[in-house]
Amino acid sequence: MRRASLALLSFIIAIHVAYLLPQRNDSQVLSKNYSLTTCPGSMNKSRAVALLPTSNLSYKYLSALTKGFRSSGSGNLLLTQGAIVEKGDPRNSLSILSSASNWTTATNCPKSTSESWFVGGTADVSSQGVVSFVNSGLSEASVEATAYTENGPVAPQMIKIPAATEKRARIDSFSPGASRVVLHVVVKSGRVSSFVLDEQTKGLKNLGGDLINPISMPSQSILIPALPSKLGKNSKIISTLRVLAPGNADGSVSVEIITPKSTYIPVELGNIAINSQEVRDISLAGIDFGDSNFALRIKASVPIVASVKTIVSTPKISDFTWQTAVNPISQIAFNLYGLEPMITFVADAIDVDVNWRDASGKSHNKTLIGQSILNWQVPPNARLINFASRQGVSAAMVWTSADGIAYLPLAIASTIESASRPIADAGVLQSRT
Repeated sequence: MRRASLALLSFIIAIHVAYLLPQRNDSQVLSKNYSLTTCPGSMNKSRAVALLPTSNLSYKYLSALTKGFRSSGSGNLLLTQGAIVEKGDPRNSLSILSSASNWTTATNCPKSTSESWFVGGTADVSSQGVVSFVNSGLSEASVEATAYTENGPVAPQMIKIPAATEKRARIDSFSPGASRVVLHVVVKSGRVSSFVLDEQTKGLKNLGGDLINPISMPSQSILIPALPSKLGKNSKIISTLRVLAPGNADGSVSVEIITPKSTYIPVELGNIAINSQEVRDISLAGIDFGDSNFALRIKASVPIVASVKTIVSTPKISDFTWQTAVNPISQIAFNLYGLEPMITFVADAIDVDVNWRDASGKSHNKTLIGQSILNWQVPPNARLINFASRQGVSAAMVWTSADGIAYLPLAIASTIESASRPIADAGVLQSRT
C-alpha cells in the first residue's frame, strides 16, 4: 500500500514538473509566396521590352540584385540594363525582343526550373544563335548543357555562373557544325533561368531569329497550336517538324492535323521511324492545312520532345519562329500592351471566359465556345487580359509586326512556393511560473 502511494505521488510530481518546465511549440507555420521570375534583356543587339501585368510590379536589374526592389511605374518597361528579376505575381510577365526589320520574338518571364529542353536552332555556318544562363541567386550556380544533333548527343558541358550574373555562349560552341540542334539544360545548383535565341544569317542577309520556348520534359503526346497556314496574299510559309527521342530506344511518331474543318493524319505522317538520340526534321510541305491557324498533335511510341519551325515570307517580312509544345491551363493573365495576336485554343470542348481592359481602362467580357480548335483575334488596344477555362484548354498565340513573326505558348510562369517560418516560443526562454 505504501509502495502504491509513493508511486502515485511520484507520478503527480512528475506531471507538475513537466508542466512547469519550458516548452517548445513545434507547430509549423508556412509562408506562401509566388516564385521570383526572370525576364531576359537584349540579345544580339536587339531591343528588349518587358510587358508587366501591373505598373506596381516590383523588380530589380540582375546587375543590382543586392539592392532593393522598385516599382516599374509602367506596364511597358524598356530593359536598358540587361535581365531583370521580378517579385512573384500570379499574372505573367512577357519579354519581347526585336531586331529592326530582321526579326521579333517573345517569351514568358519564367521562374527557375531544374530542367529545360530547347528544341530548335542550328550550329552550322548560318548560326548566330546564343544561349543565356541567368543566375538570379546570391551564390554561384552551375548547369549541365547537352546538345543533341542529327549525329547523336555531344559530350555535356558543365557551366558555372557567378552570383547575380548572366553568362552567354554561342549555340555552335555546344555542337560545332551541326545542322539540327536540341539543347538540354539541367540546373545542378543555384537558381538559373536559361534562354536560347536562334538567329540565322546567309552572308550579309538576315534570315530571322526566335527565342525558343523551353519544354519541361519529354512526352509521348505533344500538342503544338497556333501554326499559321496563311498570312494574307502573296505569303509563303514553310513548316518543318523537329523531333528527338532522348532515351535509349528507337521509336515512331504519327502527326495529327487539327483544323477548324477537320482532324486527320496524312498518310505520309502516319508512322515515321525515329532513331534514339538523333534529331530528325520532318518536312510538312505539300499538306493542306486549310486557310486558318491550325494545330499538330504528335503521338509517339517513346517519350519525345518536338517543335515546328515556321518560315514566313511576305512582301513586308521575312522571318521564322520555333513553335513549341503546350500543356493545358485553367487560368492565365498577362499584359498585351496593344499587341493584337491570334490566339488558338485546343481542347475536346472549348469554354473560355475572356476579360480584358483597353487603353482607356474600360473592361470587356467575352465567352469563347468551340470544339477541337478555336481561333480568336484579340481586339485592338487590349491591355491586361485574363483567360479562365472551366475544363482546361491548351493555347498559344502568334502575331506579326514590321519586324517579323512571333509565337508564344500560354503557360503559367510563376507558381506558389511554401517555406517554413522560424518558430519562436517565449516559453523556452521564460518559465510559465
